[in-house]
Order: sequence, then structure tokens, then C-alpha cells
Amino acid sequence: MLIGTWSGQSTDIHRIRHVARETREPDGTYIDHFIEKSPAGAVTFDQYECGRWGISGDIFFTITLSVRQGDVWLPVPATDPSYYDAYQVLRLTDRTFETRHVVNGSVDRETKVGSPPDSDGPMPPGVTPCAGVQT
Repeated sequence: MLIGTWSGQSTDIHRIRHVARETREPDGTYIDHFIEKSPAGAVTFDQYECGRWGISGDIFFTITLSVRQGDVWLPVPATDPSYYDAYQVLRLTDRTFETRHVVNGSVDRETKVGSPPDSDGPMPPGVTPCAGVQT
């Protein structure tokens, strides 16, 4: 049920809007696109990440392998714990995915917005996520 493109958004206590779009592939890889917008609507953060995802029992996890800076994908430090995340699954249906981060307790809600895209996915043509990164 998790394969495909999912979208979610939230607003924090500082009125910063967080928008996320994640595409999970059947081979266990993913691409995330995160955007943060100020209360005035200006984009203050815009980042793509790619890596591996999985689920075991009621735990969903992601391992970020690479982030995009400009048009280049750069590997992240394998020893940095901030690139490893685990979430307790609170709700999973064919259209809704709700989780709670096991460390900080934040709750995320996503809605399925599509099937996996064609080979180029949400990236510009010719850009391959996690190229050259060991998975």
C-alpha cells in the first residue's frame, strides 16, 4: 500500500508551512521533496533526499543516502543519526498514512496522490537519485 506518491503538509508553532512529497518505489527506494514556506509564503527551504524505506510490523523506517544540492546528489554521512528515522504506524489505508516519529513524537499525515511515476519521477530528466551511492 505504501508504493506510490504521497503528499503531506503541516504548519508549526512559528507558522512555517512544511510541505512534503514522497515517492516510494517497489524496490525499497524513495525520493522525498521537502519545502518550507514562511508565513508570507516565501520558500525558505527546498531539498530533495533519496534513500531506502521499509516497514516491519508497525514500524516504518527511512534511511537517507543522499541529498540534492543544485543538480548534484551528494552522499550523506553514514554515521549521522539524523539520516535514520523510525516511525510508529498509527494508520495505514490505501489513501491515508499516519505515523509518529519514535524519537521526537511528531505526527505526520500523508495522502496518496498517485502511482509511482515514470522512470524520471519527480526529478528533472536525466537525473538519477542516489546515483553512485551504495544501497
